Amino acid sequence: MDWAQVHTEFKRKGVTLSLLWEEYRQREPRGYRYSRYCELYGQWRGRTDLSMRQVHRALAPMAQPADHRLSQRKEKHSFALRR
Repeated sequence: MDWAQVHTEFKRKGVTLSLLWEEYRQREPRGYRYSRYCELYGQWRGRTDLSMRQVHRALAPMAQPADHRLSQRKEKHSFALRR
């Protein structure tokens, strides 16, 4: 199985793993069942996409919201309730 080719096709818009599996089964009628196909693809992908891993630490500073006014409104509202 050429998982690199599967991965390239999977990245295209509108392509699902289920669709790729159906095409695979048409070529290989006695091939993998869908669950095994997904499992093998996941194992292959786990070995190749290590560059995207991110470590998230507990209590690390969170990213600021894109709209700071929203967070200011929440703070202003919560302050008004405390009075």
